[in-house]
Amino acid sequence: MDPDFKRRILESFKTILEERCATAEHELAELDEAAANETKSSAGDKYETAREMFSQARDLQRRIRDEAEAGLAWIARQDPSVAHAVCGPGALVETSQGWFLLAPLPLSVQVDGSSIQGVSTQSPLGLALKGARPDDRPLFRERPMEIRRIL
Repeated sequence: MDPDFKRRILESFKTILEERCATAEHELAELDEAAANETKSSAGDKYETAREMFSQARDLQRRIRDEAEAGLAWIARQDPSVAHAVCGPGALVETSQGWFLLAPLPLSVQVDGSSIQGVSTQSPLGLALKGARPDDRPLFRERPMEIRRIL
């Protein structure tokens, strides 16, 4: 495996998160503009409903942006040259079920023909992998999963 494999994976996750941030910022700007152009009609309930819809849409876009920014901050703290001996936060794990990056990034990317899934250490799969070492066979959904290697 190419020694830069993990770096390319982190860069792929970073690109997706940067795009999410940019999209959320664009959506927030459009929502602000649309809300500013909304005029109070004689039908007060219609106006209040529209205001509430704008508010909920803004909250959603802020949440998307904030989660993406948190993911970017996590990536910035990672050193792809650090090899992990056990499965834990930041470990890139090859299993009999595929590649997983133990990270707060619920994303999937394709790098060098391999699919890599971001998995939280608090998820059921993350909890099953946590602390495992190469050649271990932790159970996930009552089925053993072989740990082939950890980067």
